[in-house]
Amino acid sequence: MLTLREKIMLALLEKKECSRKELAGFWRVAPSQVSRIIKKMIKDGNVEKNRRYVIGSGRFNDFYSLTAEGIFNAKEFKEKVGNTKIRVKDKGNLMEKRINEINMNILDVVCSVSNNVFDPEKIRKKFVVSENIPKFRYFFGRENEINEIKDFLRSESKILGIKGVAGIGKTTLGAKFASEHGGNVFWYKFDEWTTLHDAVRNLGNFLKKIGKNTLNSYVNSDKELRISEVSIILEKDMNNVLVFFDDCHHAKGEVVLFFKSLLSVLDKKNDVKVIMLGRSIPLFYDRRDVVLKKNVKEMEIYGLDENSGKKLLEHRKIDDGSIDDILKNLKGHPLFLELASGNAKGEIDRYLSEEIFSKLGENEKNAIGLASIFRYPFHFNVFSESGIDYSVVEGLVEKSLLKPDFFV
Repeated sequence: MLTLREKIMLALLEKKECSRKELAGFWRVAPSQVSRIIKKMIKDGNVEKNRRYVIGSGRFNDFYSLTAEGIFNAKEFKEKVGNTKIRVKDKGNLMEKRINEINMNILDVVCSVSNNVFDPEKIRKKFVVSENIPKFRYFFGRENEINEIKDFLRSESKILGIKGVAGIGKTTLGAKFASEHGGNVFWYKFDEWTTLHDAVRNLGNFLKKIGKNTLNSYVNSDKELRISEVSIILEKDMNNVLVFFDDCHHAKGEVVLFFKSLLSVLDKKNDVKVIMLGRSIPLFYDRRDVVLKKNVKEMEIYGLDENSGKKLLEHRKIDDGSIDDILKNLKGHPLFLELASGNAKGEIDRYLSEEIFSKLGENEKNAIGLASIFRYPFHFNVFSESGIDYSVVEGLVEKSLLKPDFFV
C-alpha cells in the first residue's frame, strides 16, 4: 500500500525517534534497506541523525527523527493516507471506510491492509489488553462523547481528562471505548489507599506482556522507587498503548507528581495517549497546557440525552406511563435511571448521602444548600455574603457539583 520511504516517514512522525534496527523491525525489512532510504531522506532535508548514549547498553547509537520540514511533509501525507478509502471486514461483511474513520492506530491499519482489505479481528489478536476493564451490561447513547474521544486520539494532545459527578457514567464510557479500541490498552483503577508503587507495578506487569520488562524488573528490585527513573524507562519502553486511569480523584501525593512527570514523557511520544476518568482530575497541569500547549484536553460528561435515557428505561421494562416523569426528574443520570423503581427516591437519596454529601466539608455543604435554592443563574455575591470563600465554590465546580455558568 505504501513505499518504504512513506512507511518510515509515518513511523518517525508517530514515534518521534527511532534507530535503524527499530525501523527495520517495525516494517519487517532488512536494516540495509532502511539505511538506503534514510540516507536519501537526510539528503533531502526530511530526516536528521542524532547520536546518543543508550541507557543500560553501555554504548552510543544512531537515532533518526524528522526535521521541521519532515514533520510538515509527514503530517500532510498522514492526512492524505487517513482519507484513503479501504474495505473493512465487519462481521463477515465488507464495508468501505476511510482509514481515519477506523478506531485504530493509522500505522497498525496500514501495516495490516492486504489487497485493499483490512480485517480488524486479525490485528486485535496481536494486542495486549488489560483484563480488568470493567464489564457493562448495556450501553446507550454517548455518541458525542465517543466522537470527542476519537478526536482526542487523532489530535496532538497527550492527555484527556474526563470528569463528572458520581454515577454519571465515566467508567462505563471509558470501558466501552477501551473494549472496542484496536490496540494495546492498559487500565488501572485508583482507590483511596493506592500508592505510587502499586500503580507503577501494575504498569510494569502490563509492559512486560508486550515485551518490555525493564520497568517490571526495576519495581521488583531493591531500589528505591524514583519518579525520575520511572520516567526514563517509560520514555524508552512505553510505545503504542492507550492508557486509562480510572477514579483519578483518589490520586494523591506522589501519584500526582508521577502524572506531572508522565505528561513530560508523553510530550516526546506520539503513539501513547492517556485518558483520565474521575469526579475531579488532579491538578498536575496548568491552564497553559490546555490553552497554549494543547497537550491536555478536558471533557465533562452529564446525563444521557432524552432518547438514550428512554431506551435505558425501556430496556429495564419500566412502565411506559412513568418514563417521561422519571426522565424529567432524574435529568438523564444513568445510575439514577438504573435505580428507578417504586422505591427509587429512597435509593437515590441514600446514594447521594453516602457517595457525595457525606464526603463534603461543612462549607461545601452550605454552598450546595445555598445554590439549590435558586432555579436560575445568580450572582456570586450570594456566596460571599454568606461567608463562603471563592476557593470552596471553585472546588465544587472542579468536582462537577456546581456548574460555573450558574452564577456570575
